[in-house]
Amino acid sequence: MARIPKERRIDGAVVVQILVGSDGRIHRSRIVRGLEKGLDENALRVLPIWRFKPGEQDDRPVASSARIEMNFHII
Repeated sequence: MARIPKERRIDGAVVVQILVGSDGRIHRSRIVRGLEKGLDENALRVLPIWRFKPGEQDDRPVASSARIEMNFHII
């Protein structure tokens, strides 16, 4: 197996600000802190398949914002 050169290794996190709707789906997202090499785009690309428990107010689901961190360790 070929080793990846040290200068091509990536270790870090992409931080994304999201808006979770009352349906538990992500309705808006933006990169707060990114990485290079297309990882920002990959982080945003997978978000539509994620589901969350929405926030609640008076026992009813409501939209709420959150920050998530997606860690990458590519060696």
